[in-house]
Amino acid sequence: MHNRNHSSTAPSSPFSPSRSSSNSNDDSKKMRVRTESEDRKLRTRALIQRGKVIAVIVLSSGVLSLGRYQLSILSRMQSGSTVGATIGLVREDMDESLECAYHNPHRNKDVQSTSASSSSTTTQYKYSPASIEQYILENASKLGYDTSDNTQFADTCAILRDTSSPIYNDLQSYFAELEHYNTLVREFDPIPDLRLRLHESGDNLEEVCNSVKIHPEGLLKGVFQRQLLSSASGSGSVGYMEPLLPTMRSQKICNDLDTYLLSMEYLIHDFHAMCQKLKKHSKLVFVDMGASLDFHDSDAHESPAIYVNSIYSKFGFTFDHIYAYEITQKSPPHVFESVPNELQSAYHWINVGVDPRPCAKMNPFTMIANNFSPDDLIVVKLDIDTPEVESRLARQLRDDPWILELVDQFYFEDHVHQLELAERWTGTMNGSVKRSLELMSEIRRKGVAAHYWP
Repeated sequence: MHNRNHSSTAPSSPFSPSRSSSNSNDDSKKMRVRTESEDRKLRTRALIQRGKVIAVIVLSSGVLSLGRYQLSILSRMQSGSTVGATIGLVREDMDESLECAYHNPHRNKDVQSTSASSSSTTTQYKYSPASIEQYILENASKLGYDTSDNTQFADTCAILRDTSSPIYNDLQSYFAELEHYNTLVREFDPIPDLRLRLHESGDNLEEVCNSVKIHPEGLLKGVFQRQLLSSASGSGSVGYMEPLLPTMRSQKICNDLDTYLLSMEYLIHDFHAMCQKLKKHSKLVFVDMGASLDFHDSDAHESPAIYVNSIYSKFGFTFDHIYAYEITQKSPPHVFESVPNELQSAYHWINVGVDPRPCAKMNPFTMIANNFSPDDLIVVKLDIDTPEVESRLARQLRDDPWILELVDQFYFEDHVHQLELAERWTGTMNGSVKRSLELMSEIRRKGVAAHYWP
């Protein structure tokens, strides 16, 4: 979504015509040492390396900052004169510890096997960024993508025009293949809900999944023959994805921002890979954080949220549950009058703002974590025009193992310091393009197909 209240001091686009401290007592206690008396010092051993415990540390206060990390005592147990503690490791770009007590029977059943096989899962799953994505990530600072204040903005279209760039020819080849992909998607005949054809035993899964292929040879051999897609292999339902590019939306904005600002035709959806996880009892869930009014206006066919619902439905993924969170107050009769008929039975209008604190009741990830199973297909869109809240939610997805286990597809409009959008995003920008690209890459590497949202 885009801020329409433009400031007169905002820089012109060349293409254009504190976090809240309202944590509850329980949350704050998680970040303090719970000593039996104020004069007792708690000594604990811990090792820290990439989130794992590894060096000896003496704590006499609640939170210890150590480089990029913080240590906090979450709980403790006493046996004789020995005091033990559970340590929560918190990166400096994460707000709260993720020790949430989710109430989900699927998690109780699955978490032991997940923990026991964590090392094997790591070896099974592999994310391979496209060569053009890898180049951009490795050279983000040189390309000027690390600007993060209101006086400098990253020119993300420059690399698309630079004929001397090592990836210029690959970018042009990819964009040509992308046009062919979108033609095939438009020409694909809609199919019914895939679950209706699935057997309870799942013995016809491959036959059902083959019906969603837009080319008999698949995406790589049949469409993207230059092999310029990012991909994930092994466990999960990720498959192929568009390479992460600095424009963070359609590359066509570089020539015509107004026309292509909300275009969705830069996205790659590997429905064949998504289908592989389906079971007869799977639920299909779309969580829309920042539903706003664009979803319900008279030009709804142009809305990105409508596009996502229609494209998934076209390929046989019909959402059973659509949870639309929006802080702007709207009359329920007007909302449901505006919702397309085919979405009425699945639509839940939640007219409140989201709470970014992990475990909070109005944090949509809490709802997901408590109510759904890894057998379900869960799609999350995040675009609420409040960077401080958005970034905390995106990092929670990156850092919470159970939510990573549940979420399959993630769409995120990250309001960073990007030149092309500076005029439209006045007052809502935070962070750099480089940081955003790294965050999305990290989420992909942890098993979620992460896409930018326009």
